[in-house]
Amino acid sequence: MDDQSYLPRPTPFANFPCTISLIFFTFEKQRYNKQMTFRTMLTNYLSIQNHKQTPEDLSSLDDYFFLTASKLNLNTDEFKDSKINLVLNSPHSYCDENGIYIQKVTEKGGLNRDQWLELLFKHELTHFLSAKKWGMPPSIFFEGLAVFMSDMDIKARELGQSYHRQALAHIHTSHYIPFSAITYSHHYLGRRNDFRCDVEAGSFIAFLVERHSMDSIRRVYEKSKLPTHADPSLNIHEVCKEVYGRDLSELESDWHQWLKESFEVSVDEIEKLESFADYNNEMRPRCPYTLVPL
Repeated sequence: MDDQSYLPRPTPFANFPCTISLIFFTFEKQRYNKQMTFRTMLTNYLSIQNHKQTPEDLSSLDDYFFLTASKLNLNTDEFKDSKINLVLNSPHSYCDENGIYIQKVTEKGGLNRDQWLELLFKHELTHFLSAKKWGMPPSIFFEGLAVFMSDMDIKARELGQSYHRQALAHIHTSHYIPFSAITYSHHYLGRRNDFRCDVEAGSFIAFLVERHSMDSIRRVYEKSKLPTHADPSLNIHEVCKEVYGRDLSELESDWHQWLKESFEVSVDEIEKLESFADYNNEMRPRCPYTLVPL
């Protein structure tokens, strides 16, 4: 028999750390479940699950739903029979095939809790409805449409911010992110905390909707083919050519020209933007300042 004297001998407290961890995990799970005791509220379009920390007045969510669906040219009546699940105070904001999840909202960035709830709900609702009805395009269109439908509108209304002028300022500096760098969704999402992606994509979609129509965005969704392991190619240039008569690079140039003809940024604003260290040294910079309409 092999000599196993070198092996450590078990002691009465050998499993003590594991036992403590298990007790702590069980206690935390029970505490979390107690906090997340949901109540359900049914509206015309939504089945809202929320707990006591949620603002009591949620009737405005139906109005936001109707406005968003109408702007997407969708028939709202079909959602009255099959309500959309909405979970509030989720750890993160996202959507999937089961519904929409909105994180706990707080007052920040100049927006109050109700304004943040409106922004996040419209953003995720746009994702949910467009993916469900139209399909999945590259993130420039998928995220850009949600930003156009929510962030741009609400921040312009409440804070006077202009995503168009911010995008134009990027173009006038070395901080512009060309679409060639974020055409593939994994490149776009890899820079998810870089606010420039959303600013540029949202402004670009707004340009397409104004110059063409929301129906053109739908057609891009329906015709897009995302890369797979079997076929890693991306057909967005061909799709844009079919829908708009211009490929994505040509549309990007058209958008630049439209911004330069429609908006202005001052030399001081451009120099201020150029000087920010966040742009020069950080892979994922936060928005250092905002531009308001002149």
